[in-house]
Amino acid sequence: MIKKITTLLMILSAVITASAQYSTPGNGEVYSLDDLVLLSDDVVSFEDGAYLISEDLEISALDTLKIHQNGKLLLAPEIQITVAGVLDINAPDEFILDCSEEESKFKGIRVEQDANIFLNYTLMRNGGGIRILTGLKSVITHSEFRDNYGGVATGGVINISRGSHIIEGNIFKENETPAIGTAGNAGASAALYIANNHIEANNLSNSNRPQINIGPTGTENDTIKIINNTIIGDRGATRAGAIAVSALIGGNVRAIIQDNIIRDNRYGITIAGTNVWAEIKANIIEDNDTEGDPMLGGSGVNLLTQNPDEYDVILTENQFRRNLWGVTLQYDAEANLGDDINNPGNNVFSENGNNGEIFALYNNTSNTIMAKHNCWIENEDITLEDAEEVIYHQNDDDSLGEVIFDPVSCAILGVEDSTLSDVKIAPNPARNFIVLQGVELFDQAMIYDVKGKEVGRYVIRENSEQINFDLKTGVYFIRLQNSQQQTTKKLVVR
Repeated sequence: MIKKITTLLMILSAVITASAQYSTPGNGEVYSLDDLVLLSDDVVSFEDGAYLISEDLEISALDTLKIHQNGKLLLAPEIQITVAGVLDINAPDEFILDCSEEESKFKGIRVEQDANIFLNYTLMRNGGGIRILTGLKSVITHSEFRDNYGGVATGGVINISRGSHIIEGNIFKENETPAIGTAGNAGASAALYIANNHIEANNLSNSNRPQINIGPTGTENDTIKIINNTIIGDRGATRAGAIAVSALIGGNVRAIIQDNIIRDNRYGITIAGTNVWAEIKANIIEDNDTEGDPMLGGSGVNLLTQNPDEYDVILTENQFRRNLWGVTLQYDAEANLGDDINNPGNNVFSENGNNGEIFALYNNTSNTIMAKHNCWIENEDITLEDAEEVIYHQNDDDSLGEVIFDPVSCAILGVEDSTLSDVKIAPNPARNFIVLQGVELFDQAMIYDVKGKEVGRYVIRENSEQINFDLKTGVYFIRLQNSQQQTTKKLVVR
């Protein structure tokens, strides 16, 4: 009799376990949340103006859950959405994904192989991130990710295992994990496109990871692009870097890292691997020194690459200020910081140093490094002897390779360039207004979204001008112009 009761309990347990998830019918239909309220036997409900998911939800293969409305979806603690079909959220203004209980988190969203996810104007908070296993191209734009933890996605709020996805115009702020991470297997990030995002104070767990943490990329036709992002660290998270692209267990690194603003992290950009091609261009890399120990970090750019015949790293038009090191080369690393043929140089260095010494470039390899036409000490008309003082190479240790830095170039800003650099926007991020300062030479301001669509045009009358707007959460660009000149600044709207 005891044996029969035990068997019955096991059967009941299996039935209860099986019913702890609702799956859509799998018939190739498009469903709304209201449809799921009717079909799911109270797994999905609607009350007090919000939808509630009380058990795990699976969007079955062939099915689509389409949410093209403003509203709120609350998930019970530890509840997960699994996408085997398509999850399509495209709100007119904002759709919120949140946990149903304060001080708790839902588990997150898992996107299976051959499934897809599209998020636009979505706020995800108090969740376990999004794990993307699919090789199909997913698109995540104009969305905000805040206060998420390492649930279903432990490598980043958006954790990618394969595929070429678009992550553009989003805000990632104050999450426990990195903002974006990929797997360590070859080709995991393929031709990933990360652009125009505001990334601030992520990896609050203070683990040894950067805010953008990318594994091996794809073939020579699959280049990851990290472009025009703002990546700001929390100075209390002393182990969190800004960007790393690495192929430490095999595979390729092919990356364009351009026009990013990188501040207040443990380090700026790290590239590691054996088969590397990278262009690091026109980035502003400042004050990346949060750990404080120069033996553990603090480089504006750090190259830990091997087999120099198999890679090419180009640095041009970057600005390095107040990092513990400007550029550091380790192992067999090789880089081109400027030559007389293909790379104009024009990198600018200022006050990158530690322990009372300045290190604009530290060549800790036996390779000869080309580094012509750079400004080694900003705002000074420097000599070769001045440049020699801030470059560590064969002249300082005869076991090291030589840095060829003749000629040096420090073009002083003209009046026009200086005026453009004086333009300030505050607050930024903003909600419904900004104040422009230093704009006396301009007569118009235009605001554009990340796709280049004009969303506002304003007349400038004073040197300090307030602009009021009603914009959705996301990243925008504000162009100031007159009949002869213009400048463009990034604007983040919450």
